[in-house]
Amino acid sequence: MAGQKFLYVLLAAILSVFVVDFVAHTAIETHVTSPDLTLLKTAFPKNERIVYDLTWFGIKAGDITLTVNNIGGDKRRIVAVAKSSPLFSLFYPVEDRFVTEVSGPQMLPRWIVIRQREGNYRSLKRAIFDQAGLKVLYEKDDEAQVSYDLPRPAHNEISSFYIMRALPMSIGQSVFVETFASKKSYTVQVQVLQKERFQTKLGEVDTIKVKPELLFEGVYQRKGDVYVWLTNDERRIPVKVKGAIRIGSLVATLADWQILE
Repeated sequence: MAGQKFLYVLLAAILSVFVVDFVAHTAIETHVTSPDLTLLKTAFPKNERIVYDLTWFGIKAGDITLTVNNIGGDKRRIVAVAKSSPLFSLFYPVEDRFVTEVSGPQMLPRWIVIRQREGNYRSLKRAIFDQAGLKVLYEKDDEAQVSYDLPRPAHNEISSFYIMRALPMSIGQSVFVETFASKKSYTVQVQVLQKERFQTKLGEVDTIKVKPELLFEGVYQRKGDVYVWLTNDERRIPVKVKGAIRIGSLVATLADWQILE
């Protein structure tokens, strides 16, 4: 194992693509991309469940479940759970849970709660987003609440992954997402690379391959690439995510996708 936090950081990186310990490749002045209103209705679903198998060198490392539920009007509650596999849990058990509520025409977050259980480590983080006032109230465990300024309305670790699905994409161009994560604001550039067709749990599908431009720091101790494959249709389902790590790559492959009643 490449460090005790190896599994958690990889799970989190695959989970949200934009989460913790990175520096955005673009300046804060970059214009963010507005979602396509048609795609927002189909690619940011009212009720959806996605399950991913997470592998490392072909070995099952864990699984990730993402669930979206409509809770009235334009409000959605998103729950993301990352768990290590039984084999990896023998070395370092992980069970992390992210819950966020989004609403409004841009599906911006109202709050997020993150519970981390990694080995003997336990953490509870909470953030309340005042999008109109451009503030985030953040607290961790029993520490005092801290206020952070936002340069403009922002997504969080989870909502950024979903809003990416609803952005207009053209091959060879980039889209931009404003994200507040790990107590900082970032403008994240996502390059739209190419179209690819391959076999998935949904059958053979056409996909759009994108690459968030990230410079990783902290536990990674290196620069790495993350790639996401989205179905090239009105659903924009993320069927595969691949993230380079210090040793090899971690791959999240679609295991199940459902529209919930």
